[in-house]
Amino acid sequence: MPLTAAVFASTAVQTLKWQNPGRENYFSSRLYYTFQMILGRKFSEGLTLQLSPTVVHRNLVETSAEH
Repeated sequence: MPLTAAVFASTAVQTLKWQNPGRENYFSSRLYYTFQMILGRKFSEGLTLQLSPTVVHRNLVETSAEH
């Protein structure tokens, strides 16, 4: 059973203006990380399936205390 696997990771920076300028904002709070495992298998000439579980991590999230 041949199976193809790949791992993908990326980092992104959010460049929008801060919504709350009164808060102490750090550059690291703008970073996003994405991790993905890509698994695929060709079952026949007409059927290939791919599974891609993905995790996105954001360094800064709004808490209920900030509402």
